[in-house]
Amino acid sequence: MWNKEERILSDDAQEMKGNSEQVREMKLTNAVQRGIEQGKRRQKKRLFSYGGGAFITAIVVLFILSSIVQPNNGENALTGQPITQSVTSKSWSDSDLFVEAPGLTKALGNVLSNNLIQPVYQSTEKNGYQFEVLGAVTDGRKLYILYSLENKTDQVVDQVGKSFRYGNYEVSDTGASTDMALPGDSLIQPNATKNFIYTTNLSTSIYSNHEAIYEINVYTENQSQTSLEVAFELDPNMFESQTYSFDINKTMEMDGQKIHINKIVYTPLHTYVDLEYDLMNTKDIFQLINPVLIGKSGEKSEKLFYPKVLNSSNSGLFSKENQRTLVFYSSKLNHFDSIALNIQGISALEEEQKKIVIDLSKNEIVQAPDNDLQMIKSSEEADVGDVLFQREIENAVTLRSSSMWLDLQYQDADGVSHDQEPSGSMGGSGFSTSSKDDIGEDHYSYNFGADAVNYPQPLTIKIKRYWNPILEDLTLQLYSSSK
Repeated sequence: MWNKEERILSDDAQEMKGNSEQVREMKLTNAVQRGIEQGKRRQKKRLFSYGGGAFITAIVVLFILSSIVQPNNGENALTGQPITQSVTSKSWSDSDLFVEAPGLTKALGNVLSNNLIQPVYQSTEKNGYQFEVLGAVTDGRKLYILYSLENKTDQVVDQVGKSFRYGNYEVSDTGASTDMALPGDSLIQPNATKNFIYTTNLSTSIYSNHEAIYEINVYTENQSQTSLEVAFELDPNMFESQTYSFDINKTMEMDGQKIHINKIVYTPLHTYVDLEYDLMNTKDIFQLINPVLIGKSGEKSEKLFYPKVLNSSNSGLFSKENQRTLVFYSSKLNHFDSIALNIQGISALEEEQKKIVIDLSKNEIVQAPDNDLQMIKSSEEADVGDVLFQREIENAVTLRSSSMWLDLQYQDADGVSHDQEPSGSMGGSGFSTSSKDDIGEDHYSYNFGADAVNYPQPLTIKIKRYWNPILEDLTLQLYSSSK
């Protein structure tokens, strides 16, 4: 949750004071981590997110209430705290608080600069913490909530976004994130205020009403926890007049694999391309390589590059494993004569290739999708059963390679399943690239556990994602006003 490296002492004159504060913060960190671990055991949910060119495995566990009170003016019978819901007459005036946010997206930056935030300015206070939702914005698919937390106590605290409810719909926490409004750690000192940005994905279904409830948890170093929630009105169709939607229903085919393009939606926040991989495909498609959405309006031509990809692993929106949504930046065009999608290839594997088989007693790979994958043998300092898979990838930057992702369970030679151990001594997983050499290094730490060497060998891990490019430049005309 926090970057401890950023809490290193700044100079010798502050050493004693800094050490004291550091111990305090470490206690708070540990308290929050223990709380999250308790929630993890209750929910047993894991979230895998991708970002910054590196593979990051993160467990995001939220303490979801057994029931959520609908927005009203009065008291929440479950938490005992007052909640209010009303429409503010105050205009939005706090964009400057968020323009330096480290995780600020281009989409939100455009909305802030164009003053498109819906003002909320609703707050609640409990146990010395004042939680205020300043504003929010949504296009019905992506949601940003801008809020502040004021700490009026004498303790250092931290907070985490807990849950968001929209009408009768409880939004999935999968894919949700909370970012700082300014660089630094998220600890809030006594009598201080910090601002945050909560982001999540919304279903494209029609919401029964515009009632929204956002809830956060506040933690102290002694494991004290306070839940605070604010209810407010939020229109999912606030950009209806600026939204352009196209039903496509066309198919592109590469290497015998079919990709169905269903819909394109342009909004002031993002551009969305909904697609599905055909269920009869013989290969599992992990990634479209360098998709580019090309729009034309009269003499103007626009290319949208490098989309984020929503799927069933990093978003709670999909009912099918084969569904995807490409999320591009917003378009500057307000009319479209034609739209096309170009890709340079796909990354895919046959189903029987989607596994890594190793003999842990011999420290060797028995089977892998290619000969590039290596298993780094455990050193004397490494935990027993802890290994590091590693491979070097060419054209990593040009083709925007992705990292490997393995299943959390593995099977021994008798077919018995075992859980991967949560930590190991071989280091974390990641993906690093060199623009100069256009190469990448993919490494993945996998801890089988100390007893795994005694299980029937070999051991088999299912592959969830693997970089295996199949290159072919292909462009499909999705829409033309002349037809």
